[in-house]
Amino acid sequence: MNISIVASREDLDQALKQARALGPVDQNTHLNAPVNAGLLGRLETVWDSIEAALRKGYKLGADAARDALANAIADAEQLIAEAGALARECQETLLEKLQVFVKAFINSALKRVPDALPIGGREFRISKVTCTQKLVLGGSLSTNVTEVFSMTSNGELELAVDYEVDGIKKP
Repeated sequence: MNISIVASREDLDQALKQARALGPVDQNTHLNAPVNAGLLGRLETVWDSIEAALRKGYKLGADAARDALANAIADAEQLIAEAGALARECQETLLEKLQVFVKAFINSALKRVPDALPIGGREFRISKVTCTQKLVLGGSLSTNVTEVFSMTSNGELELAVDYEVDGIKKP
């Protein structure tokens, strides 16, 4: 049996909120220097454009949001090109925000999978879950933003859930 689980707007909003809360300033970065305040502002502006593309992709689908994605990638690449010695830190901050978003979005959506299914007067409970995810190993902002956009706008995560009752597996 195939059951579709739909990620809600609440799942998206919560994941974006967690990613936004991740600030680029910590003890190990040079981005916190007062001279880099403008760069921090631009970093947040770039994240705003990535977030806008993700929201548009979720709401309207990939095709309708393709321009927003292209603009977000162009903004990110321009920031990295102009960040000079801090380019690596800017890129790492954006990649880390993307990772926080992905983890939060998936975890929130997975909470929608029913832990039990009533069938024929019996309750079948989860006995096994298998999740297939794509692992992006490169550090390219373009590739990573595109992959996260695809997940958000296409809304697919392959998940196999086995249910059983009293040791009898569901057909």
